[in-house]
Amino acid sequence: MLSSARLVESGRTDPSTGWHAILIAAMSNLVFKFGTVSLLGRRLLTLRIGAVFGLILICGGVVLWFWPA
Repeated sequence: MLSSARLVESGRTDPSTGWHAILIAAMSNLVFKFGTVSLLGRRLLTLRIGAVFGLILICGGVVLWFWPA
């Protein structure tokens, strides 16, 4: 994420592309963390984390879909 921000800051990439990349990276990080919780955690923890992360991923997807590029 930091490298994307630096690319935008230096003018080598468009700010729209930069924030898209950062948001997608954050969302993929959540998916990885959920996988870790599902492998190591108990079922109740997995369900709770899945609900919260699912809501966050849906919100991120809506932002990606509707925010003008």
